[in-house]
Amino acid sequence: IGSRRPTSRLSGISKQSESITDDKGALYKIIGTFQDVTVQKTLEKTLFDRTIQLQKSNASLKVFAYISSHDLKEPLRKISLFGDRLRMLNEKKMDDQSNNLLKTIIRSSLRLQQMIDEILSVSRINTDESFENADLSAILRSAITDLESQIIEKSAIITHDELPVAWVNEHQLRQLFVNLLSNALKFSKPDMAPVISIRYDHPGLSDVNAAGLDNTKRYIRIRVTDNGIGFHQSYAEKIFAIFKRLHDKSAYKGTGIGLAICREIAAHHQGHIMAEGIPGQGASFTLLLPIRSE
Repeated sequence: IGSRRPTSRLSGISKQSESITDDKGALYKIIGTFQDVTVQKTLEKTLFDRTIQLQKSNASLKVFAYISSHDLKEPLRKISLFGDRLRMLNEKKMDDQSNNLLKTIIRSSLRLQQMIDEILSVSRINTDESFENADLSAILRSAITDLESQIIEKSAIITHDELPVAWVNEHQLRQLFVNLLSNALKFSKPDMAPVISIRYDHPGLSDVNAAGLDNTKRYIRIRVTDNGIGFHQSYAEKIFAIFKRLHDKSAYKGTGIGLAICREIAAHHQGHIMAEGIPGQGASFTLLLPIRSE
């Protein structure tokens, strides 16, 4: 029941009643309760309004990222193209300092192009609803094949369990596996071959609750563990921030967006990804995905 108080503030009343009859079926008493649920209704409306506002903000941000990235790509392409042409035409005419400055401009423009491409890929994640029942083992093997040259170069050893079939976006899960494996290869110890293991099981209820997921669903848990340089546990959340780097870009290549993409993909699958690390011993990334089918 909705009502208006003298202050014109919307209020709500919850009513429950029961009719009591005598032996002949005649009504002789009605028992009822009235409860003021104004605060509850106000909170529900506030939550609804903020949810709509957040959805609009997220949609606007995705459109902004997509349009801005497209608008930036063309001038960057020209900077890189004409910079490279200028270097080839005048390389012998310029001194070493000028050559190095021009090479820095070209490298920086190429790196910025890569960052823009990855921003675009993040903005597209939540709009891709191409889900299907897919063999996660086949997706993982495809990711390993994509990284074959790096695996051979590093003499890496990769072992994995047979993973189940799950309702996933195949392209996105392959990208997630590629990012995690690439990360393990990149941050390996210089004097030790990378050893990477991928294990699968089912999390307990406490693990699901700790991840902030819907505990009415069942999940699979996939752990990707390596023996690399690791990281301090205080950075376990920070490493998923976009463009967050724990090391100087001169020491390790990359844009610092790979793990942010992993987190977005996990969230798009109504799952979660988290990290654990020990400096000098390695890192472990745990992915939780709901078991569901259509």
